Amino acid sequence: MVKKYRGSNWLGGMIDRQRCACAMLVFELLASSAMGEGFDLRVIAATGDPAPLAGANAKYLYLRSTAADAAGDVAFVGGIDAPGVTDSNRDMLLVANSDGTSHVVARQGASPLGAPANTTFGNFNRELLMNDSGNLAFANQMISPGGGGNAYQTIWSDVGGLHLADSAVKTASSFDSGDFTFLGIVQFDSVGRILYRKDSQSSSGQVINDGPHSFWISPGKGVAHAVVTTGDMITLGNGTQPPITFSFFSYQASLKSGGQVVFGAQMTGSGINTLNDDTIWADDNGYKQILMRDGQSAPGLPNGTIMTHIEFPYADAAGHLAFSSPLSGPDVNLTNSEAVFSTTGGALHLVARDGQTVPGIGFSAKFGSVTNVFGVAGDATLFRSEWDDLSGHANEGYFAERGNKLSAVVYENQPAPGMDAGYTMGLMACSIQFRTRTICSSMGREIWQ
Repeated sequence: MVKKYRGSNWLGGMIDRQRCACAMLVFELLASSAMGEGFDLRVIAATGDPAPLAGANAKYLYLRSTAADAAGDVAFVGGIDAPGVTDSNRDMLLVANSDGTSHVVARQGASPLGAPANTTFGNFNRELLMNDSGNLAFANQMISPGGGGNAYQTIWSDVGGLHLADSAVKTASSFDSGDFTFLGIVQFDSVGRILYRKDSQSSSGQVINDGPHSFWISPGKGVAHAVVTTGDMITLGNGTQPPITFSFFSYQASLKSGGQVVFGAQMTGSGINTLNDDTIWADDNGYKQILMRDGQSAPGLPNGTIMTHIEFPYADAAGHLAFSSPLSGPDVNLTNSEAVFSTTGGALHLVARDGQTVPGIGFSAKFGSVTNVFGVAGDATLFRSEWDDLSGHANEGYFAERGNKLSAVVYENQPAPGMDAGYTMGLMACSIQFRTRTICSSMGREIWQ
């Protein structure tokens, strides 16, 4: 049976601060080169480098969470090692500018203007996004110094100055029992709109029950509004079919340039089953249109091959769409049952499939788990996949299709550019920030000696 994934953020929980030599890298596609013929790579920061902390012999202890803008400025989180620095004020959110300078945006332990009463920034281990205008949006769980007080899920933006975009409280009396709302940023566009997710839960002791899940848009400084919520009902077939209900949303959603939202959803209702319940939708100020659905024919594959679990949808500002799905059909088996599809360049087409030869590795490596789409922009689609080396060991890497040509962007055991001989890449976290740049960061165990 083909395994089913549910869209959670896989990036968390991967820091090993004692055993890594970590570096942060920006990968820029060379606009004048064919895809796969070369990348311009530069190191932004590395553990052990001096950190910008006044009056202290400060160095970076660890690095994580990257984002970039169109000018080449890079935002990241650095853990600081210096006299007087503790785990309560170690994290700094910084921007490395393209001119070689850098500045601090926020620091763990600080209480910015507009923060909930008696709270300070917790560590910056949540979403960090940078738009092409150079503005930042980030999520943070703010805490009461010394503990014992309320904690707040918060979303911040620096459009027009650092300010609070939304918050949800977790009272000190309800940590073991009560309701809780999780806020997670999904996208931040060039005009400062923040697309984010609200996931509600109720708990009693160790039992956690899911409540409503929803996507929201904050205009920056202004009143946020809900886009779609689990439990919302919609009618398919121009009103000729019984209404269905949204029961689950993929974690990922996307903002188009006009403010439309593209999201993945699972449905329940009359006639809905596991063969047709996964969908991709577009919302235009309340008008919802279905774009893709389980059971559709898989393009570029033999007749009778269908997509069985559409997920990880990404759309760019122009509406180009990419997603992944397991497959079912006459020649589908455990070695070729997952694939990535995209509409870049026009019509929906196959980008990559399990069992296909991996490009750019240097020997006959095969894709082993083509499951996660991480971005689409213009004519480029970025995805993550496992691949098998000659020893049968499963590695991971990021790969891109551009102009119908597939190539490796970065992969495990690749020599690490800008580092001493003997350093190689480990597991990376990457996303397309805009048309010609892919930003990647180490996630703890990534660059080994």
